[in-house]
Amino acid sequence: MPIYVFKCPGCEERVQETLPMSQSQDAPNCEQCGQVTQRDYGSEHAHTAPDSYAHTKWSDSLAVSIDQIGEHRRAFPEVKIDAQGRPGFDSYQQHDAYLKKTGFVKQPNKRGKRHATRIS
Repeated sequence: MPIYVFKCPGCEERVQETLPMSQSQDAPNCEQCGQVTQRDYGSEHAHTAPDSYAHTKWSDSLAVSIDQIGEHRRAFPEVKIDAQGRPGFDSYQQHDAYLKKTGFVKQPNKRGKRHATRIS
């Protein structure tokens, strides 16, 4: 399924959603202020830009349990976390610092991209 980016007209928060093409115009509400978002076509192609953190990167692999979201917000107030428990990063430095604090290390995968694994 394609990834779509929606932007809040009020607080300018961006929301990234993986949706079937048939639902590409179903704009979610902003998690910050509750307003209905609008498609942000320019950000959907941000992966081609040199700055890969042009919009918040949400991590499925570093997600926490929904029950732990409050605790996560207290422990890492500088890191966004969505309703699904996925942490979001706005810069490489923020992402790297989070991995170090939590004990994760980036490891190359088979395609040469990086992902995080936990050190025991």
